[in-house]
Amino acid sequence: KSNIGHLEAAAGIAGLIKAALVVNRGEVPPHLHLRRPNPHIPWSQLPVAVPASGLMWDGHEGRRIAGVSSFGFSGTNVHILLEAPPPVESSLRELGGRPLRLLSVSARSEPALKEQAANLVEHLKTLPQEDLPDVCATANAGRSHFSHRVAIVASSMEAAVTGLRSLAEGNASEKTASGQVSATGAPPLAMLFTGQGSQYTGMARQLYQTCRPFRESLDRCAELLRPHLDRPLLNVLHGSDSDMSLINQTLYTQTSLFVVEYALAQQWQSWGVRPAAVLGHSLGEYVAACVAGVLSLEEAVTLVATRAKLMQELPPSGAMAVVFAGEDVATRAIAPLRDRLSLAALNGPQNTVISGDAITLGDALANLERSGVRAERLSVSHAFHSPLMEPMLLRFREVALGVKGRPASILLVSNLTGRPLGGSEVLDADYWYRN
Repeated sequence: KSNIGHLEAAAGIAGLIKAALVVNRGEVPPHLHLRRPNPHIPWSQLPVAVPASGLMWDGHEGRRIAGVSSFGFSGTNVHILLEAPPPVESSLRELGGRPLRLLSVSARSEPALKEQAANLVEHLKTLPQEDLPDVCATANAGRSHFSHRVAIVASSMEAAVTGLRSLAEGNASEKTASGQVSATGAPPLAMLFTGQGSQYTGMARQLYQTCRPFRESLDRCAELLRPHLDRPLLNVLHGSDSDMSLINQTLYTQTSLFVVEYALAQQWQSWGVRPAAVLGHSLGEYVAACVAGVLSLEEAVTLVATRAKLMQELPPSGAMAVVFAGEDVATRAIAPLRDRLSLAALNGPQNTVISGDAITLGDALANLERSGVRAERLSVSHAFHSPLMEPMLLRFREVALGVKGRPASILLVSNLTGRPLGGSEVLDADYWYRN
């Protein structure tokens, strides 16, 4: 009250903000207008004092802890304890340091946008270089975004200030992108998670080194996978293992793709990009189900690891290929060979996957080439989604029976049926068996 007066309903939050600033900066502002302390309080006998002037506060044993009390006439009775965060280690800053940062600014009108940019220029000039990641994180994911928007790409605090100053002065810059969005809000976004064939040694290495939410999610998955794998997944994923070909063995292919896709989803959501719908292709459906809340992370990891391990144990005599043509063309191509080949997936009107015996698949591809139909063998170790998988299905179903199905919290489109799950519909062991 002595600093800013009585704020009535906002008094509690004002006290909380002040206390947060005090514990963060280690500086206590003066309590104004106190000329004579209450003589009925034995000040000399108590370990308390009213700061008549500003003072620096190192805390007790390096810790600064403050209490905020809020007692209202209406019956409010709240006390909150705040503690200053530990200092950020330089090693963490280096790990979280990306070469470029994105700073977003928005307002309800063009003049207000320029004013906002000018205010930010003055604010950023007072901050150290290492605060740029925090500034961008707050601006991008911690604030409301209005219709007039600008995004600035900056490699340093100075570059951010330069871009903001250009914006405030109405000058265009190659490091900025601007636009105006509809007042109806952002359009719904869907996330699609891929299956096998997209893996490569070293994938997501730079993202792991520079994006903390991604790194923490991937580390968590890798720890859950430790009992299921002979080698640390990170070694295989980032190419530090002596055998660089492990990434293409289905045990490590499936587990690597799952953790990367799951961590990517968590990274996007940490930036405020949240899906209205999710769907997955083959293995990717396990990620989609996990993101939608149908599977817990522990359940998804167990299913994926079991699936991958059982498939890895099958003879590597199969192969898969994508045919860039419709289902009818692919069906005719494998008709003479249907005892050893089958349709594995209908990805689109002109994208069909066939699967089965590797030698027979080669014959089918040769026939397609002679007919002028383009096809391409996939980078997989087995003939997935074909009868060659049948020997592992019952063992996989036994593990899947231990999974508790839950309704989706996000719209989930089924990989098997092509339709969204109903409100109370769950994916049980039989569903994952068919998947």
